[in-house]
Amino acid sequence: MAANLELYRIFYSVARAGSMTRASRELYISQPAVTQSIKQLEKELGGRLFVRGSRGITLTQEGELLLKYVERALEQLNSGEKRFSEMLNLDRGQINIGASDSICKFYLLNFLEIFHEKYPNLEIHVTNRTSKETIHLLKNGDVEIGFVNLPIDDDPQLTVIPCMTINDCFVAGPRYFDEIPRIKSLEDLSHYPLLLLEKASNTRRRLDEYFKSKNILLKPAIELGSLDLLIEFSRIGLGFACVTEQFVAEELECGALRKVELAEELPRRSIGLVRMNGVPISLAAERFMGIVLQR
Repeated sequence: MAANLELYRIFYSVARAGSMTRASRELYISQPAVTQSIKQLEKELGGRLFVRGSRGITLTQEGELLLKYVERALEQLNSGEKRFSEMLNLDRGQINIGASDSICKFYLLNFLEIFHEKYPNLEIHVTNRTSKETIHLLKNGDVEIGFVNLPIDDDPQLTVIPCMTINDCFVAGPRYFDEIPRIKSLEDLSHYPLLLLEKASNTRRRLDEYFKSKNILLKPAIELGSLDLLIEFSRIGLGFACVTEQFVAEELECGALRKVELAEELPRRSIGLVRMNGVPISLAAERFMGIVLQR
């Protein structure tokens, strides 16, 4: 671009006012400064923009053509500044979050409701993936923040903030209620039909590692892709499901499921918020993080 933006703004004001004197008053700068700016713009562009007549100044044919483009450009800039201000005030914009189905339903749903009530004009985009896939989305820039099952492998690119401590347990429906008191150990449990998440999930991978450390090989009867399905399959009597205890509190309270009280509880773990180090996020994402982390 041959000239700076301020020269184009002055050109636009002079063309609309039809007078350098009137334009100088509108712009709150001196008339000589306006005149000098127009001369500088004409010099940089290599042609005349205005001609003087008995009734003042008028645009040349080339000046009229340029004015059409300058008008559109300044309108776009004004629109951009307005949108920018709206995003700063959280009157417009969107937030992009990555999380698994289970984390969305049992952990994030309440926070999303609070956020939507507070900022109703913001769009909320949630991409449901496993913890490993959520981190991949984060690194690709497809989401700003992610919520994953911890622990995850150390990664210098990521900031990880634990948000909620949870613990896994095995539960069963009425068909196995009489059997539950007889199960005291992981070894006892391994002889019953087990319902587990698919191996792609971080939760399942950690569970396999834990059982392996106890010299027990896990052989699930059924592998499923969601916690909801594990709960339902267990409730109708298809086996013992490994679930997050906090997420089946209602089923345990009403008696639809019972927990297996093992001598050795499964290791506690956490749900964590992850974001990329050194990568700025939107104000909307910062506000959502604030809502999650303050509770």
